[in-house]
Amino acid sequence: MSVIDQGLVITGDVFGEDNVSVKGTVKGTVVLQKGDVHIEQIGFVEGGVFAENVVVHGEIHGNVTALTSLRVTATAKVYGNMKAAKIAIDDGAIFSGGIEIHEPEPFEVNIQDFKTLSEEEYEELRRWRLRNHLE
Repeated sequence: MSVIDQGLVITGDVFGEDNVSVKGTVKGTVVLQKGDVHIEQIGFVEGGVFAENVVVHGEIHGNVTALTSLRVTATAKVYGNMKAAKIAIDDGAIFSGGIEIHEPEPFEVNIQDFKTLSEEEYEELRRWRLRNHLE
């Protein structure tokens, strides 16, 4: 699991295939082709989130899409639309937005290596994010 640790601020998009734990701040979209995203209680994302599974303990200002399941815990604050096949919102969570419960559009970009994104691959990701309302 990759960790965006407390005190770290990432300005820009995060792409990959591994699981990610956000304890710091991401000002951009988090897109994981096959991984899970955990927004820890001290974590903050200002942008969209897309992953296989998403668990939110912290704060998100943006739309959240989970292919399988999305859990919003009692300490979470989500300001944006949520879409997943399964959604659980614990008592005490703060949520402002819409909810869609169905299987979202799968991740359909053909990128083999996220470490060396070309301009063309990045543009393909941007178009996919727009189609899925992650921007």
